[in-house]
Amino acid sequence: MDGVVDELRCLVTSPNRLAALRALDEGPATAGELQATLDTSRSTVWRVMKSLSERGWVAKSGEEYEITPLGVVVVEQLQSAISTVEAATAFAESDLLRWLPRDDFGFNLGALASATVVAPTPSDPQAPLRLAVSHVESADRIRILTHAASPDVLATIHRRRNDDIDVEVVMTDGAYEAMARSEKTARQLADLFDAPGISLYRYERVPYVLSILDADRVGMGVVDDHGRPRAVLDAEADAVVDWARSTYTRYRAEATPADRDAFL
Repeated sequence: MDGVVDELRCLVTSPNRLAALRALDEGPATAGELQATLDTSRSTVWRVMKSLSERGWVAKSGEEYEITPLGVVVVEQLQSAISTVEAATAFAESDLLRWLPRDDFGFNLGALASATVVAPTPSDPQAPLRLAVSHVESADRIRILTHAASPDVLATIHRRRNDDIDVEVVMTDGAYEAMARSEKTARQLADLFDAPGISLYRYERVPYVLSILDADRVGMGVVDDHGRPRAVLDAEADAVVDWARSTYTRYRAEATPADRDAFL
């Protein structure tokens, strides 16, 4: 274990070593080309290449240096670790990581490194809600899995009910009952039961809010007791989209059509 830590320390404590390995991962390069890429001296390039070569991560072929298969594994795994830490840091700042069930994720957290996390701020407390609404406002094919009743999201779907959209919603009984308690949302819910492109299903327990938008974008969030988002995540990475599709499909397969008479 100590040896592995020492090897990782070799890279993370030297920007030049990591940059050189990343550069060679893109293709072979001469010492002069690496000097230009790293914007450093020729002697530094020589020391960096010597260090990487001694570890078996780089080999020289003629005038060019090239990354070895071991070097490819090292740089890919290190980049994955860096992405994971970056994603975790972003989530920690928004408090999203504490609320989402990470054990249920079928992907490495690093897949969320490119995701956008929107949380309320004192100057813009409605930012997560606007993102959640924009998700259902802009997509034509929508799949939603939720335990929370969001009047704003419901109103947006209701407004679009006569558009050429394909919507499936899997909600808990509690979410349906919360909507039925308000005359306005109950009326909107009744209209959705009659809308041709909208299908409503019920499931006993849903652990989080998940939406799949046009099959290539994922929204994920946590809400407060009033259905208002605490934070919303917007992701398009393939691993996240694949997980979201699989998760929604699993819940949808076990869900039953919502009974209008049971809630209205």
